Amino acid sequence: MPRVYCDDGVVSNFEQVSNHDEESHDSKQVEEVINIRGDQFDGNEKADVNLLKLKYTDLWAVGLTTAIGSHFFSWSSGLSSGFGSYVIALWFVSTGYFCLILCISELSSALPFAGGAYGIARVTLGIYPGFLIACYDCLKSILCVASAAYSVGRIITTATNGATELQFLYWGLFYMYGLAINGRGGVFFWRINKITAAISVALLLIFVLGSIKYADFEEYAPLTGREGNDKWFHGGMQHFMHAMPTATRFFVGIQSIDLTCGQIRSPKTEVPKGSLGAVTTVMFTSFAVLFVACSLKPGISVLQKSLNPLTYGYAAMFGIPYNKALCLSLPPTITYGVGYMYFYGKQLSAMGRSGLLPFAMGNEISVRNTPVAAHIAGAVIGYAVCILMYFEAHTKVELNNVVILVAMVTYMSIFLSFVFLRLYFPTIKREFISPVGVYGAVYGFLVFALVIVATSGYQGEYLAIESFGVITVLASVYYYFVV
Repeated sequence: MPRVYCDDGVVSNFEQVSNHDEESHDSKQVEEVINIRGDQFDGNEKADVNLLKLKYTDLWAVGLTTAIGSHFFSWSSGLSSGFGSYVIALWFVSTGYFCLILCISELSSALPFAGGAYGIARVTLGIYPGFLIACYDCLKSILCVASAAYSVGRIITTATNGATELQFLYWGLFYMYGLAINGRGGVFFWRINKITAAISVALLLIFVLGSIKYADFEEYAPLTGREGNDKWFHGGMQHFMHAMPTATRFFVGIQSIDLTCGQIRSPKTEVPKGSLGAVTTVMFTSFAVLFVACSLKPGISVLQKSLNPLTYGYAAMFGIPYNKALCLSLPPTITYGVGYMYFYGKQLSAMGRSGLLPFAMGNEISVRNTPVAAHIAGAVIGYAVCILMYFEAHTKVELNNVVILVAMVTYMSIFLSFVFLRLYFPTIKREFISPVGVYGAVYGFLVFALVIVATSGYQGEYLAIESFGVITVLASVYYYFVV
């Protein structure tokens, strides 16, 4: 068994050094020393000056900005399988995410990496797999920001009865706002993030608590026109598999909290607390929103076709038209996008500093540690995606499926990294130990593998899996011929 030394002070990856045992003078006796170092520091004491005194509440908030925001749109299409099927799907997905966060918490408490899943994959699975994971993680965040921008444009034009062409302006304003918040960075970003996260949570609680008096589960939760079990579990396994990927919408992005490791002084203790707090909160809110939303008029037969399923509750409790009630989904949607912008900025920056992307991507504004070049690059790509969705409306669903595929592959790599370190490096000091251990990692791996199967083969089209294959090939060509 190789000895392991952990040094968080130098930018590096897995290094293997062979040393002869001088005492035995046996040339065949080799000691393998594996040096694992975090990539979040610059290797000098001055780097500590730029680190922020963030607490787990700050990390809890940044996790909620993405996860809570996704409660407000694009999760209800899976209700076509019936309320019962969707609840089961959400149960599997939520427990899979809980196991994922437990594994991430242990990994971060042992080896905090500024590159998140990419950093740990690089040292456990290899440089090439780590590069692919980094590409998948970046793509996921950029597409999620684009989805938020597109939704912002649609919400404003619907609420104001404005011309659809104005969406191009609204996308631009959204990206300008996100770039301003993230570009300012530092304590300012985290203060704004806590405020906006609190607003999102407050709006969610208003929906849940304010809609209860209008709820009638027995009348609105079953599928209309169905009898017996079919009104709760419609279409059998085929429809269940079709619905399962949409349940991940409640949680996608919550695992990216570990990308904050490069900005905080105590990532080994604060990241686990923030991550566990966020996932526990979202497990509660996801089921609460599902039960309340499905209990409201006009029922799930209509709700499954709504892009903003919470709007019916707001319209009922405040007695306002549907298009005006849409405005209450606007703050969480904007917050959702700004949070993902932070994530892809940190990911692209980590790749730039590692030499996997042009070094300019790793450049950050001094003191504030804000990767402006990375933020702008992601914004340009995201705006182009918005244009694509505007002219090719059907691509929005497929892009959401691409997000799910790349996210699930990233999660599975985290589980593999967790098992690798548990089995081969059990002596590394960990500030947090996952109570579910390897068994939880295997369970989560299987859940997300099932989501991949559901996304690839049960959505009626295969554009998402084909796109995933093309992305993987292009990334591989870039890696082998450019990097």
